[in-house]
Amino acid sequence: PGSQCFDHPRAAARNAEQVTKLSDKERNIILSHMWPLGGALPRSLEALLVDLVDTICAGLEVFRIYHPAKLRKRLGVVPIAGAGTA
Repeated sequence: PGSQCFDHPRAAARNAEQVTKLSDKERNIILSHMWPLGGALPRSLEALLVDLVDTICAGLEVFRIYHPAKLRKRLGVVPIAGAGTA
């Protein structure tokens, strides 16, 4: 609590490594997706785009314009058990 922006990118990278081998680019995309608050500097166009989209989505959530749980419910999407816990 309170430090998710610093801990989440590293936890997400660790979780991804448990599932599959990551390239350096993939690792940077994951580690930099919360830049500049808690991650590495984006080192590719893909990493920059993921960071930008993540920032936009976070802003939409903060201002209650977009709420992922309500969207999932409206679309009838059932989350995978344990997913999104990083």
